Amino acid sequence: MTITINAENHPLVVAQLSGVSTPAETQTYIDHLDDWLAQENPFGLIVYKTDYELKLDNAEDKQNAKVSHHLMMGWAKAHKFKMKQYCVGMALIDPVMPVYKRPLAPKALGFVFGCPGRWCEDLTAAQDWLKQQLNQVNS
Repeated sequence: MTITINAENHPLVVAQLSGVSTPAETQTYIDHLDDWLAQENPFGLIVYKTDYELKLDNAEDKQNAKVSHHLMMGWAKAHKFKMKQYCVGMALIDPVMPVYKRPLAPKALGFVFGCPGRWCEDLTAAQDWLKQQLNQVNS
């Protein structure tokens, strides 16, 4: 997998996910999250899934997915309070997510990470929503 972090427009940051994450890549992503939380300032996160053909075809990918998921969920549980404090929202862009699951994304993101969540159709919609979230916090 490739996790590309773009924080050029901080406090609006983008994590672009493609393929199956290795535990090392997941840890790098977690390190970025730790850095943003350590700043103790509001930020918005866009999680952009771009690999539409993702399949867990081999044992290595399955194991990497399992370990990476475990790392991320453990981190989320330990940092939920700080995420609730500083992450104004997490926008998920996943164009292949089934339509019936899209309304569930905000609740799931909020439950796991502690911050508001939203499924968005594209990058523009995600940026617009997070800018609104940031404006509400800053006003």
